[in-house]
Amino acid sequence: MFSSLWEKSKDRFSGDNFHQKQRENPDKDLQYVPQIYKETLILLEYKCLSICGKALNQFGLPVPTRQAHNILDRDLLRATNYDINILQHMVETNKPRQTQDQRTAYEAVMNLIAEGNRGILFLDAPGGTGKTFLKNFINVEIRFKRHIALAVVSSGIASTHRIAHSAL
Repeated sequence: MFSSLWEKSKDRFSGDNFHQKQRENPDKDLQYVPQIYKETLILLEYKCLSICGKALNQFGLPVPTRQAHNILDRDLLRATNYDINILQHMVETNKPRQTQDQRTAYEAVMNLIAEGNRGILFLDAPGGTGKTFLKNFINVEIRFKRHIALAVVSSGIASTHRIAHSAL
């Protein structure tokens, strides 16, 4: 599907990566080499996975070869790739907006994390009570503290966000 576009334009796709390598190695005469293309494809696949959850082969693009640990790195990168300044702004903006019930649930979750307890938490409440707001706020707070957070839902309108079986 996109393989001919990649072959015709891989130098342009790889330009940012190539120029970064030039800045890191100013004393070397660098050329576009297979390693540059491989790294570009890996970055492109990270983007595709984060945007639409699809790997490059699903678009007919070459799949970069990786060592086994790099496959896990892809998921880790996706789970930790956030702009801390944006997260800080979101925390500062939304913390005062919590209802008393949301604050109680938030504090219970954050206390569990502060104590080093991790695991699966279940939040159940009627529709319209702010579960999605609370889930999003808790995720932002956890990510702002440079931890990994994954929220999933099992039913209802919120299940369009991220269904449990696809996430786990």
